[in-house]
Amino acid sequence: MFLLVRGKALAALQLIMPNLERSPTATIKIAFANCVARIKFTAADSRIRAAFTAAITEPWANPTTLCRPALSLIMLDPTTATCVRRVNDRWPAREPKAALFSDEVLTTLAADLLLHAVLQVTPVSTIEFERFLTAARHALLETATGEQPPNPSQIAALPFYAALAQQCFINEYIFDFDEGERIAAAACRTKLLALLDANAVVPPLLLLAVAAYFPLYTLPEPTRLLAASQHGPVDEVLRQQVREPLEERALRTRVTRLTPITEGVSEKVRAQYEENPYPRWVKLPVYDLAMRLNDRLRRMFPVARFTPMRDDTQPEVLIAGCGTGRQAIFIAQIFRGARALAVDLSLSSIGYAMRKTQELGLTNMQYAQADILKLGDITRTFDVISSIGVLHHLADPFAGWRTLLSRLRPGGFMHLGFYSQLARRGLVKARELVASRGYTSTADDIRRFRRDLAAGDTRVELEWLSKFADFYSISDCRDLAFHVQEHQLTLEQIESFLAESGVHFIGFELDPWVLQQYHARFTDDPAGVSLRNWARFEVDNPDTFAGMYQFWIQKPE
Repeated sequence: MFLLVRGKALAALQLIMPNLERSPTATIKIAFANCVARIKFTAADSRIRAAFTAAITEPWANPTTLCRPALSLIMLDPTTATCVRRVNDRWPAREPKAALFSDEVLTTLAADLLLHAVLQVTPVSTIEFERFLTAARHALLETATGEQPPNPSQIAALPFYAALAQQCFINEYIFDFDEGERIAAAACRTKLLALLDANAVVPPLLLLAVAAYFPLYTLPEPTRLLAASQHGPVDEVLRQQVREPLEERALRTRVTRLTPITEGVSEKVRAQYEENPYPRWVKLPVYDLAMRLNDRLRRMFPVARFTPMRDDTQPEVLIAGCGTGRQAIFIAQIFRGARALAVDLSLSSIGYAMRKTQELGLTNMQYAQADILKLGDITRTFDVISSIGVLHHLADPFAGWRTLLSRLRPGGFMHLGFYSQLARRGLVKARELVASRGYTSTADDIRRFRRDLAAGDTRVELEWLSKFADFYSISDCRDLAFHVQEHQLTLEQIESFLAESGVHFIGFELDPWVLQQYHARFTDDPAGVSLRNWARFEVDNPDTFAGMYQFWIQKPE
C-alpha cells in the first residue's frame, strides 16, 4: 500500500505476485487489482496475464477499472498488435477478411483468454481497440455470408467470435457500420429466421454474426433459439441475449410502485432510462469482508469526526436512484446486517437490478419504483441514504436533497455523489456540438456523433471524451453527452447547502494518492473536511473529481 500511495504501482505488483501465488487470499487479490488498475504494461509476463484473467473473470475488482490496463497487456502480443495497428492505419476503410485475419491471427485470438474475459464483462474503452473489434465484426459477417463453408481456423475461432458478440451486446451495438454492412447484417438475420421457421440447424457462426448486430431477444419468438442444444461459448451468448432479458421482463412486472412519477423532468429522465438502463455492467466483486456500519465508516475516515450509530446491527438503508443496481448491491454487501430498499424511476433498470441481485444470492434487498421528489410523502425513515449520480439529474438537485434529508433519521448518514462543474468542463463543448448539429439521443445518432468526432475538426473533443469509460456504450454515452437534464455543482454550492441544512461533512471518498497530495498541501486539515481548501485544490488539479464529488455527511441527532 505504501508503494501504491506513492505512485509506484509496478513495484508494488512485483511484491504482491509471490504472495498471490503462495496464498491467494481476498486481501491479496484486491491488492493485485488495485495495482494493475494503475499500470500501462510495457513488458509481457505470463504470470501476471493469468492472474489478470482471473481478476476480471471472478472478478477481484470492478472490471471497468481493469479494462485499459488489460488491453495494454493484450497489445504486447505481436500478432494481435500488428493486426490492431493495421486496422487503425487503414481506418475507416474495412480490410477484407482474408487480408486482416490470417490463420495465425485467428489462432491467436481464439487462444487469448484475457481478451475473451475483457470482451465478456465490460465495454472496451479505447478507440484503437474499438476499431479493431469493429473490423473483426465485419470479418465475422463476411464469414457468415460467404458461399464457402468456414475453414478450420474460423471454426476454431468460435470462442473469440462469441466473446465479440457478447461485447456488442454489452456496449449496445455502439460499433460503427455503413449501409452495405447494415444490409448484409439484415440479410443474415433474415436467413437465421428462415432456418428457425423451417426447424433447421442454425450454423453457430451465423447465429453469432446476427448476435453481433442485433440483440437476439428482439427476434420474433426468440425462445426458439433455445430449443436446439448449444454448448460452450454459443450457449453463453444465448444466456446473455435471450434468457436474461426475458427474465428481466418478467421481474419488472413484480415491481411495487411506491410513489407516482412527477410530470416534467422526472418523466423525461424515466423515459431515457427505460430505453437505456444505466449503468451497463455484468460483474461486480463479491465482498465477503462485510463490516458493521460504524467500523466501515471509521476505516474510510480514520481521523474524521462523526457520532457512531447507537445500534448498527441492522441499519435500514435507502438507495435513492438505484439504476441497474451496481451501487445498491455494493452498499448491501459492505454493511453487515443492512436491510436495503432501492428505488428508481425506470422499471427496465430495476428489472436488471433484480436479476443481478438474485444472481448474486442477496436476500437483504427490496426494490420499488419511486420518484425522489415524492419520497417526502412516505412515512418510512432510514439510518443510511445513498444517492450517487442521481440528484444532479433533477430539475432542482437541492430540492431532491432536502427531500432525502427529511427521510434520514436523526444521527443518520448520507452518501452522495454530484458532478463537478470544473471536472466536466469539456462536456460543455460536447453538448454545444450536439445541439448545434442537431444530434438526437437515438442509437443511430449517437453512433453518428462519435463518427463525426473522429472524422471532423473536433479532435480535441474526441480526445477528451474518449478518456471516459462512458464513451464506449450507447446508454453510457447517452448519459454522458445527451442527458435530458444535468446540473454540475461547485464545492461552494455544496458548502452553502450543508451550512443551510445544519448537517456535518465527514469526508470525500478519494484515491489515497489524491488524499496524500491534499494533506501535504493543507497540513492544518488532517481530516480533509475543509471544502474551501478542497475548492482551492480542485482549481489547481481540475480532474480531481473527474468521476464525481462523492462524500459522506451526518445529520445531527
